[in-house]
Amino acid sequence: MRGVRGYARLDKARFEALAEKDFARLAGKGALAITIEPKVGGKTYQGIVELSPEGIGASAETYFSQSEQLPTVIKLAASPLYVAGDKTPHWRAGGIMLQMTPDAAKAGTESRSDDFDRLSILLKTVEDLELVDTSLAPETLLWRLFNEDEVRVQPPEPMGFRCDCDADRIATVLKAYAPEERASLADPDGIIRAS
Repeated sequence: MRGVRGYARLDKARFEALAEKDFARLAGKGALAITIEPKVGGKTYQGIVELSPEGIGASAETYFSQSEQLPTVIKLAASPLYVAGDKTPHWRAGGIMLQMTPDAAKAGTESRSDDFDRLSILLKTVEDLELVDTSLAPETLLWRLFNEDEVRVQPPEPMGFRCDCDADRIATVLKAYAPEERASLADPDGIIRAS
């Protein structure tokens, strides 16, 4: 199973005081750290980029552009899902990512770049509702977007929350950051907290 870990803290009083709850106002200044740990062989590596006021997807696009040099488009959505008879909403999130393959990026032909630009425009037409709709199969969404192109759907891979959160491991990861990067990860009291 592939593992993903992410977390955010919310200052409830500050959140409720915001007139407009867009990402830039909610997140403020910060950084997105992406750590890739290959399952077999290879070295763990990490990239850090500033949070984009446009959201997590835009921040990840910047990471791929700067660290991997791969053109990437990401669209993310989240919404409460209401189930009949249950007063509490269940949150659902979905996303779609388009990325040029490393071989195509290296080849750099104009026709491949034009293809990527065309596919990017199509991907950007995805509505948030389509990404969180439990009755919309991924194959159907891909067909709607890219029916003029060869579309293949790979078998799903299970993903789950994973955290190797022991203190020694966290200390080792933090030592890899430059002092100014560590300072940006700290809470207002100067302490870096991990949970």
